Amino acid sequence: MKAINPTTGEAKWQTGFKSPNWAGTLVTAGGLVFTGTRTGELIAGRRRYRRDLWRFQTSSGIVGQPVTWQQNGTHM
Repeated sequence: MKAINPTTGEAKWQTGFKSPNWAGTLVTAGGLVFTGTRTGELIAGRRRYRRDLWRFQTSSGIVGQPVTWQQNGTHM
C-alpha cells in the first residue's frame, strides 16, 4: 500500500503485505487507515505513524471495499 500526494504524485509512505492486497482502503479525516488482507486480517492504522493500531483475524480473506456514510448529520 502506498500513500501518494494527488497534487504532486509524490509517495508519502508505503508498506508491504505478505500476499497481494486486493482489499480497498478507507482513510478518515482523523488519519485512521482501514484495509484487509487476502489472509483475512482486518487492519486499522494511523496514517501519520505508518503502523498498525489494531488487527483482527477474520474467518476468510478480505477483498471488498470499506464503506462509511452519514445519516442525520452523524457519520457511521
